[in-house]
Amino acid sequence: MAHRLVTVLTLVLAGIGCSSDDPKPTESGTVSPGPQSVPTEQPSKPAPKPKVTHVLRHQFKEGETRHLLTTYNVKQVAGGVETPIMIKQYSKWTTEEVLEDGSGRLSHSVSRVAFRMTSPLGTLKYDSTDDEEPDSPLWAQLKPEMDYRLKTSYSCVISPTGKVSDLKISDEFREALKKNLATASTDPVEYLTAETSDYFIEYPEDPTAPGDTWPSVEMNFSMMGGRITKTGEYKLDPEDSSSQRSTLRISMTHNVKTEFPEDATFLLNFLPDGTDQIEVELPSGRLAKRVVKSANEMIFKMMGVETVIQRENQMTIVPYVDSAEDSETGSQADPAQQPLPSKTP
Repeated sequence: MAHRLVTVLTLVLAGIGCSSDDPKPTESGTVSPGPQSVPTEQPSKPAPKPKVTHVLRHQFKEGETRHLLTTYNVKQVAGGVETPIMIKQYSKWTTEEVLEDGSGRLSHSVSRVAFRMTSPLGTLKYDSTDDEEPDSPLWAQLKPEMDYRLKTSYSCVISPTGKVSDLKISDEFREALKKNLATASTDPVEYLTAETSDYFIEYPEDPTAPGDTWPSVEMNFSMMGGRITKTGEYKLDPEDSSSQRSTLRISMTHNVKTEFPEDATFLLNFLPDGTDQIEVELPSGRLAKRVVKSANEMIFKMMGVETVIQRENQMTIVPYVDSAEDSETGSQADPAQQPLPSKTP
């Protein structure tokens, strides 16, 4: 529930002073009254401006398709060696059905994945639209990751407030998740519920005013043998006070906790002070842009030796135009071409 802005009224008490002189008798023996105070007219206070509120909801239209480009920029440092990594994922969300309560059943698939990594072994490039696979010893480790992304195929119900439910996952995609190291131990429903929330913002039940905050739903899922719990809080930008806006800006704070067995050979720690800047369209509630910056460290334990890998991550999501399906609207600039800042805020 959104926190309400509270208007605090301040009462100013005016003290009334009395003359210290005693009243003087008149010649007739009566006491003349002292000077009467004349009430002064106080200037009227201006009426407060009406508070602008927004009822934030996702709106779905049967048959509508949205194309979203997700770009992951990673700056990885291990043993003093910096390895920049970039992944671009072109995804498609189609509203298959609109339910009576306004929820939508959406199908999700990925049409293209591009990858680039520069390491001491050279630069490895991959684009799923090309026929040839990279000639690199690292490709055998990376191929399951690319396959799992390309085989993305599931549907889910998303409520007007962004709650994800009723996931239906294809058998081929389930197998791809099992073969990928990072997702092999995860429960597909838990993992994909958390991933879907990146694209569909959770909205509060009540109207929201600039500066209001509301909590995110707790997400729990497994990864790399550990358990990850994500909580957070959304905040509507205090400056978005106009009722005529076509977009709204929302920021989000994240709190990520990880739990791994004591004898685990892999540990993952998320560092604080990440940022999450979101822009949504009105009145549809659709995601217009999202930029998430975070940092984490991975620790590998092998034969008594610990290897620490530090990562600065930036995820950017924007709509894009698929020329094969929609050529009527203008295309978005590709955020993958923007350099990753040298230091995560």
